[in-house]
Order: sequence, then C-alpha cells, then structure tokens
Amino acid sequence: KIKEELMLMGFISLMLIALEEKIIRICVEPSVDPEGIYCCSVQAPNKTDFELRADACCGLGAGSALDSYYDYAYYSGGRRQLAVSECEVTDEYVACMNATVTEWEELGGYIPGSDSNLLDVCPAPGQTTHHLPSGAHAFECLDTWTDENGVEHAFASFMDPTALHNLHTLIFLTALFHIVYSAVIMLLSQCCVKKWAEWETYGDDEGETIDKLVPPAKWGSRFLQCLVNFVQQFYKNVDPLAYLVIRRYYIIRNQLPSNFDFNIQLREAHRNDFKDLVGVTWWMWFVVIIQTLLDGYISSVYPFAKMLNTYLALFICFTVGTKLMFVYRDLVVQTLHSTRGLKDISKDFRHKSLTVEQLDELQSDTIRDYSVYDHIEADFWFQSCLKEKSPKVILAMIRLVMFQNSLVLAQFIFYLWQIDSEACFFIGRTQGGKDYTILVLQVVVLFFMMFLNGFVTVPLYSLCAITLHHDIHDELTKKKYSAVKKARKNDKML
Repeated sequence: KIKEELMLMGFISLMLIALEEKIIRICVEPSVDPEGIYCCSVQAPNKTDFELRADACCGLGAGSALDSYYDYAYYSGGRRQLAVSECEVTDEYVACMNATVTEWEELGGYIPGSDSNLLDVCPAPGQTTHHLPSGAHAFECLDTWTDENGVEHAFASFMDPTALHNLHTLIFLTALFHIVYSAVIMLLSQCCVKKWAEWETYGDDEGETIDKLVPPAKWGSRFLQCLVNFVQQFYKNVDPLAYLVIRRYYIIRNQLPSNFDFNIQLREAHRNDFKDLVGVTWWMWFVVIIQTLLDGYISSVYPFAKMLNTYLALFICFTVGTKLMFVYRDLVVQTLHSTRGLKDISKDFRHKSLTVEQLDELQSDTIRDYSVYDHIEADFWFQSCLKEKSPKVILAMIRLVMFQNSLVLAQFIFYLWQIDSEACFFIGRTQGGKDYTILVLQVVVLFFMMFLNGFVTVPLYSLCAITLHHDIHDELTKKKYSAVKKARKNDKML
C-alpha cells in the first residue's frame, strides 16, 4: 500500500512536470478583490493617509514638497492610485516609498512579499503593484481586461513556476505524512490487539477475577444508549467478557476447535485490514478540494471556521467509534442470550457479573451445537445495500479521517518550511499573530484523533470485522491465515 501511494503521488508530480509549460501559459482574469483574505485586512491605522503619502512620493522627483500629497485626483467616486510608470524614479522617490512602507509595517500593516501574488491584490502603500516574476519562464500574459471603473488590468498566469514547485512539495509532504500517520496508528492498534491475548485463558492469573466480567448494560432509550457508547469508547471499549464472547462466537460459527488461538487470528486479520485502511481513493481528493476552496472563501474574521476539515474529521471519528461500540455490544448481548446457561443475563441495566459456572460455559471445550449462532450477524450501516457482508462505509470513514489529519499536518509543515510563520495560512488562524488558540487547538485535536484511532477505533473495527469471516475453511483463507492453517492441520491429525 505504501508503494502504491508513493507511485500515485509520483505520477501526479510527473504529470505536473510534463504539463508545466501548458499550465503556466493559461491566462486568466486575476482577482483583485481582497475581501475574505485575512492578510489584506491586517492594516495600519489611517490607511488613507499612507496612500496619500505614497502618491506624494511620486511628485518628489519633480521637486514637489511632501505636504503636497493632499493634491490627489478623484474619478468615479474613488481615489486614483498613481501608476509606477507615471512617476520619475529618483533616489528621493525610492527613499520616500521605503519610508512609507517601513512606517506602515511598524504600525502593524501587512506587507506582501516581492514574489507574492497578493502584491497585485492588496499591496502596502508605497509598494509597486507588480510582483516580481518567479522561475525560469519568461512568458507573460499580454492580453488585458477592463473593470467596471474603466481601469485596465493585465491577465495573469493561472499558476506561476513557484506555485507549481510548491505544489510538488505539498504532494510529497502529504504522501510522507499519510504514511507516517498511518504507520503510527497501525503500531498503536497492534499493541492494543496484542494486549488482548492475555484474556484467551481468562481466570488463570490471580488478578483475573470473576467480578470484572460484567455484561453490557441495556438502557431505556436509544438516545441514552448512544450517549453511553459515545462516552465509554474513550475509557471502556473492549473488556475481558466482550473479548471472550466474540472469541466463542468466532470459534463456533467457523467450527474451529475450542483451543483455537483467536488472538493470533485477530492480529493477522488486523494486519490485513490495514491494507484496506491505508490508501487514498478518488473521492477523497474531491472532499479535500472542496474544503480547500471553502477555507479560501471563509473570512478569517471567523478563525474557528478555518478548522472546518478538523471538525469534519473529529465528527466522523466520534461517529465511527460510537457505531462500532453499538455493533460489538449488540453482538455480545445476542451471543450471551444464545449461549446455554447465559440466556437470562443482561436483561436489565443492573451490573451483574458472571458466575464461575457461566464463565466455564464460555470457555468450555465441549461444543454441542455449531449452528447455535448462525442467526447472529454484526449490524453495520447499509449492510443490506452491499453485495457482500463488509463494513465498507465504516472503512471509508476511517480512511477519510486518517487522510484528512495527515493532510493538515502536511500543510502545517509546508507553510513553515516553504514560506514562514508569517504565511496567510497562519495569520488567518492566529488573528495576525495575536492569538494562537486556534492553531494550538487544531494540532492537539489532530494528535488526539491519532491516539483515539490507534487505541480505540481501528482495534474495534478489526474486532467487529472479523465476526463477518464465515468462509475460513476455503483454501485461500487457510493460506492467508496461519492460525486457521494450524488449527485445520491439528484437526486432521486428530
């Protein structure tokens, strides 16, 4: 899967390189409206005075005094900004413009860089209105267009070489962080699943007492049950009883020997699940594009709205965790009700632990009826709409969360590395560097979801998904899972 993702990202970069000349030669009408761009709204007090001073600097080459900057022209109800070509560029003019820009910056105004496209949108008073060309391409769009005020503007290239280079870098960082993010989740979830192995022979150790085997409680309403499952996914997701019940269900449903090593099978299934969890599908790119566009159009006056992708990922993460709690607890309750000697347990919400006899029944070597659980199936979303029994919707949601979070982390590193901490990406989220609450909160939430996926969501998914394996006796499955192969070999020897 890692090779596939690297090859996909490499192919996208290769296509950008091959089409670079054609992309640069696409001429579009540039936007000169600074509305919604937070950098453009970061201004010094008395912006009009600074604009008048910049116009006055243009007259210094002809010997005008500085206080003559109040002589300015009006047209169509607005102030006409003098073009650089109308000014005589002298040492006095350059010094005056530099002084204006310096004072603007000292008073808190934003100054676009010399290679920034924002120089055409919201230049600081005293800056030239044409940004420096970037890259080795000498191509310029020669056509012009006229706005509603009759001012003529030049068309701009759809993407300049610097933007394309930045896009290559962002693609590389996205692939890198997606692989690392997924690998960390895989490592955490494997540790969690491996820890469950100690419950295979529950009761042998001194600390494994019978009072810890409490069946899932039934609550009065669906809403209350949903609330309980949502809260308990953080601290009480899989307990020894649930593990023993699902182990018993799996062994009987697949007609395996009672001493079958279920944990080894679960770990192998978990590793196979990661082949589906890691990766990017085509529709994820559309989700990212839509969110990126929304991020650009959402005004930075509302910095909390800049966390739209994080809100979506967090909502999906919580929803998937809650649904998986419903799935496996419902499976546990149905299995308990169908097990001999345990049918009357968990009929109310009083926390009653199992008896020793009931535990012995769950761990019994004698299996009287292999069809006792045939009517029990895990209840995933849209199960009846899918051709095969597979939690595809849950799987897609987990994949989207992992991709979303890794993309946001890649963006953080990209803007710090390729631009700096003064990039509009950070300025819009920190209110011009005054409040880093949103930025810190977004990073904390991203790492919180990484640990939640690693310790809760992904292990729960594997535990629920393995209950759908009812065809483990075919030759392909016996080759795929060593635990099944060993069990069938021992069965033949017996």
